[in-house]
Amino acid sequence: MDRTVVVTTALLAAIACTTVQCRYVSAEDCDWQTLSSGAPELAMTCRFTSLRAGSDATNFSLIHPDTTRAMSVVCDALFTESRLANGTFETLRHLRSLHIERCKLSELPEFAFAGLDDLKNLTVRTYNGEWGAISLGLSPGALRHLKNLERLDLAHNNIITFPRAPFCQLESLKSLNLTHNSLADMNNMGFNDDCQLNGLLELDLSDNNLRYIDDRAFENLGNLKKLYLQRNQLAQLVETALSGLSRLQLLDMSNNRLNTLPPKVLQGSGDLKELYLQNNSIGLLSPSTFRGLQQLVVLNLSDNQISSEWIAPETFADLIRLVVLHLSSNRLRHINATAFATQYSLQILHLDGNQIETIDDNAFAALYNLHTLILSGNRLKNLDAYTFNGLYVLSNLALDSNLLEELHPDTFRNCSSLQDLELSDNQLSQIPRGLQHLRFLRALDLSGNLIDDVSNLTSANLTNLHSLSLSKNRIGNMTRGTFAKFRSLRRLDLSKNQIAGLEHGIFDDAPALNTIQLQDNLLRDINGLFMNLGHLRLLNVSRNAITWFDYALVPPALKHLDLHSNEIEALGNYFEMEGTMHLKILDASYNKLREINAASLPHRVESVALSNNLISVIHPFTFMNKANLTKVDMTFNRLQNIDINALRLKTTQDLSRLPEFRIADNPFFCDCAMEWMQKINELDESRQYPRIADLDRLECQLPFSRRRTKVPLLQANSSDFLCKYKSHCFALCHCCEFDACDCEMTCPDSCTCYADSTWNSNVVDCSFSNLNVIPVRVPMDVTELYLDGNDMPHLASHSFIGRKQLRVVYLNNSNVQAIRNRTFTGLANLQALHLDHNKITALHGFEFENLTTLRELYLSHNRLVSISNRTFAQLRSLRVLHLDNNYIVEFQVWSLNQNTLLTDLRLGHNPWSCDCRFMESFYDWAQMFGANALQDASATRCRRNDTLGPPLTLFNGTACSFNRSNGGGYGGQKLPSDSKYLGKVFNDMQLDNMLPIVGVATAAVILFFIVVATVVAVAYRKDFRVWVYARYGVRLFERRREEPEKLFDAFISYCKKDEPFVAQLLAPELECGGSTAPYRLCLRYRDLPMSGYVAEAITEAIECSRRSIVVLSEQFLRSEWCRFELKAAARDAQIRGTGGSSLVVIVLDKGAMRLLDAEARLSLRDAPIIHYEDKRFWEKLRYNLPDAQASTRKQQVTWPHGLPADATMNRYNVVNSAVKLV
Repeated sequence: MDRTVVVTTALLAAIACTTVQCRYVSAEDCDWQTLSSGAPELAMTCRFTSLRAGSDATNFSLIHPDTTRAMSVVCDALFTESRLANGTFETLRHLRSLHIERCKLSELPEFAFAGLDDLKNLTVRTYNGEWGAISLGLSPGALRHLKNLERLDLAHNNIITFPRAPFCQLESLKSLNLTHNSLADMNNMGFNDDCQLNGLLELDLSDNNLRYIDDRAFENLGNLKKLYLQRNQLAQLVETALSGLSRLQLLDMSNNRLNTLPPKVLQGSGDLKELYLQNNSIGLLSPSTFRGLQQLVVLNLSDNQISSEWIAPETFADLIRLVVLHLSSNRLRHINATAFATQYSLQILHLDGNQIETIDDNAFAALYNLHTLILSGNRLKNLDAYTFNGLYVLSNLALDSNLLEELHPDTFRNCSSLQDLELSDNQLSQIPRGLQHLRFLRALDLSGNLIDDVSNLTSANLTNLHSLSLSKNRIGNMTRGTFAKFRSLRRLDLSKNQIAGLEHGIFDDAPALNTIQLQDNLLRDINGLFMNLGHLRLLNVSRNAITWFDYALVPPALKHLDLHSNEIEALGNYFEMEGTMHLKILDASYNKLREINAASLPHRVESVALSNNLISVIHPFTFMNKANLTKVDMTFNRLQNIDINALRLKTTQDLSRLPEFRIADNPFFCDCAMEWMQKINELDESRQYPRIADLDRLECQLPFSRRRTKVPLLQANSSDFLCKYKSHCFALCHCCEFDACDCEMTCPDSCTCYADSTWNSNVVDCSFSNLNVIPVRVPMDVTELYLDGNDMPHLASHSFIGRKQLRVVYLNNSNVQAIRNRTFTGLANLQALHLDHNKITALHGFEFENLTTLRELYLSHNRLVSISNRTFAQLRSLRVLHLDNNYIVEFQVWSLNQNTLLTDLRLGHNPWSCDCRFMESFYDWAQMFGANALQDASATRCRRNDTLGPPLTLFNGTACSFNRSNGGGYGGQKLPSDSKYLGKVFNDMQLDNMLPIVGVATAAVILFFIVVATVVAVAYRKDFRVWVYARYGVRLFERRREEPEKLFDAFISYCKKDEPFVAQLLAPELECGGSTAPYRLCLRYRDLPMSGYVAEAITEAIECSRRSIVVLSEQFLRSEWCRFELKAAARDAQIRGTGGSSLVVIVLDKGAMRLLDAEARLSLRDAPIIHYEDKRFWEKLRYNLPDAQASTRKQQVTWPHGLPADATMNRYNVVNSAVKLV
């Protein structure tokens, strides 16, 4: 039947694909590789955005089925929903492995894997959990076609539940991985049903949300060997939770919330070899918990809450084959002598991270196979002679981070095989005497103690010691002979002590030393300490006070030398040993080095750190013969200039990576000799210079600071790299010996001259030099001339004749008053002329003749009154013209139409004429030509008698027309007077300017009143709503509720002593109505019976009333019945779901509120409370009552529940809304 369904499905799919375009998987979608060199078997990997079903279903029929044995389908990591169609893989009938990853599937349909009869390995990992609540669901029977499946991986799918027994038909299944899902229980998995999964050997349920394990949950997994349950939410286990797992060998329940283990939970798993229970909350261990686990090899109980009383002889009595036991990070305080009496196979014992203070003698005597004992991080203060008795093969003992003050001389007598001993971070004040028994010791750590004398170190006789750490102690000076018996010592750590001096040759007694660490001491001299140590490879003497160093002080075979943070002024090399040294790593940073040369660094060095020194000089060819160099750090020094040959490397044909230099954070001075550095990383082809890794971080000071003081190197222009000169004669110049030589560059007196390396930039700075005239001997090739800040009232004719290369002239702030004819003649390449901040009064038209290349002309802040119309006519290249801040009244700006390139024109802050004709012409010009060029239009205003008019670009033509109609006009007609036009324009301006102010002020006043009204309404909202209701009968801001019809509008509960107030004042006011409709009331002592079932009657009355009114007084709160009525009314309000709105409280006297207990206050927290003394008492009361049910006709009402006649009223007459007993 199933085969028929599959064939039918495939036939329908084929028909659909012929009529609708299917998405066939072609070779372009997949990568492949061969699985074996023999038969042509392929493994395919296909990548898609998503899998599709339906009319455009993903189709694998183009992939050859006979050769494809493995298939991996990988979807994009982005969220795109996938759908798996029935029969998607049925053409791949010989497939043995299928892997689907990151396809966001929400369901595996029933026939998704139909036709895959040979499939042995199936993996579906959707990673749905990365995208919120999407979970993978399995259709019933989705896996039933996979009879030969051996390994199933459904991890990372956010699976919440399964259909019933989904794995029962997988008879060949050996491994099942369900990790990283959202399983909260094991229902429907079928592990305890009738189906037999006898072949299943491994089950992984880790990283789920399992809170409990059902009784006999794994009963039918009789052959299971590995069960993973770590990182769940398991809090407790039933004793039969693991029943049936008789062949289980590994159980991992770590990282859960278990606080205890049932005594018999593990007794059915006698083959268990590995048990992991770390990181739980286990505090109790029953003597029978591990009973019968004779095969257990590894037990991890670390990171729990086990105390010493639970580590008894019977706790681990049956664990005779236990090899590894972890009890670290628990609450152990004491180790009993019989705690490990039967663990004679134990080899590794972790007791670190506890609170152990004492250990009984012979506590470890039975552990004669123990080779590792970790007791770090406890509270041990002393160790006795028999503490480690019997540990004959112990090789690793960790006692660090305790409180040890002393050790018995025979502490280690019975563990003489010890090779690694950790005693760091204790409170030992001397070298322990018991070390003399440890003749096989290879590593000893005594760091972090209080040792100040090591003179008895020789008596320890540690002839096989390889590593000794004495760092972080209080050791002072040391003498020769301290290491006399340490011939095998290879690593010595004396860092972080107080050593100021070491006797010459102190380390010669330990010739095998290859590592010495002496950092963080007080050493000033290292002469005579290390030169005879032929095997020394690493020497660290950093953070001392060493002032002198020479390579002769260290052995030639040294490879790593750390000298940083000392006071060394030079890397000495008196005997020229740079060729014989084998040094690879040198750290001399944070010293006082001032210069380096080729002898400062050995030839074989690879990494050099020279940062944070005082280096200002690098000699040429310093790195020339350093063929192995890979990295040099010279940041944070005092380098200003570096010759290009200082970084020169030896030419090599090796195509390996160039050395990396770092030289940022130096005060570089970018003169004409430093331009090469800007392009050094572009010289890679020559392979003669290193790569500057931080070139983008380099900043440099410019020689000519008038432009910019400090710039990033890569942003500097070629013209910024300048050098000073006094005189210069070109090689082709033959008249330098004569006075009037045009090709000789001579800097004028009182000036400073700069030029770049190519002499394309020639800057002459004569600013602020008290000059009265332009210097005569300004170099002919000058490109920039600075004459600002002088006193030159008149610029003579032909002052710049012959300076054809001059591009920029600064004459600003020089008290210039007049420019003579042909002053700037000969400046054929002038581009910028600065004449601002002077006292020029007029431009006659000849001042700028023939300056056809001029682009920028600055004339602002002068005293210009008149400008000839032809002044700027020849400036065809003009782009910038500043005429602002002068005294110009009328200037035919439309003459600037000839300067077609003008883009920056400033005319503001001049007293422009307010004449209609001029303003109209200016306006027309501004609209047609100056709209884009005029940059300060808002500041370009007319002025009359110190009164500013409107901007000229906002000319009001209507005002001028008004004046023309009153005798004004153009041509031969009379022109309008300034006064008439200004009067109208200024009045319009004032009105226009005032309108926004008036509007803003009005809006502000309105907004102020709205805010004040809102604040008042919020502060007094209750009183406001009551007032509105009393006046207009409207309840503001309340949603209208449909209330069911009740017998009474209100039930009034009160004390008998308060009856006069209720019967004579309250009830008549409400029942008679007055101006409002009368209320139908039920009074406690007037309308209800006084005997019988009083409680039932009160409850019935409350239920039959739309509101309950409680008259609260001191007498009321002292009555038990009244308290009952109050609670009944509050409970009725809760049942109705109206909060406190169905309960109204009237307070008769102030003292009543103080007598309320906590329960009563809680009952009244939402109820409206009205004080009778309130002036608006009646208005507030009616506001909190429902609208009265208008009914004046007589009607007979029957009590809703059939109480006995003597207990409650059987009949009522309701007349005029008053209820009376019949």
